[in-house]
Amino acid sequence: MAPDAFAPLWQDEKIRNIAEFIAHMHITEDRYFNFADSSARAGYCGAREYLFGKAVGSKLLTDFAAADWKASPEPDAPDEINLFYRLQGVMTVAKMEAHAAPRPKAADRFSRASA
Repeated sequence: MAPDAFAPLWQDEKIRNIAEFIAHMHITEDRYFNFADSSARAGYCGAREYLFGKAVGSKLLTDFAAADWKASPEPDAPDEINLFYRLQGVMTVAKMEAHAAPRPKAADRFSRASA
């Protein structure tokens, strides 16, 4: 398959909103609001979220993922059993270390005033 076959998909607003969802649901450390289909302790973000943010052009997600990865007590994910995820992390670590933006401030996205 051609490398750019999905390029238009990454620019879709809905896909970007899906990608940014985790940043909007973050409470503190590795805790998130959840809707009964996942753990409230989802762990810290890392290469996957950072690369997803890059793919969809989301400064919010790349800033959030890099800052969250830096805050992780185990950024090298020693318990990760998926080899692809481990390789992805190794290949992305330099970019996340160099990403100097602070963690984005949480914004109220659900009050009537913001609607």
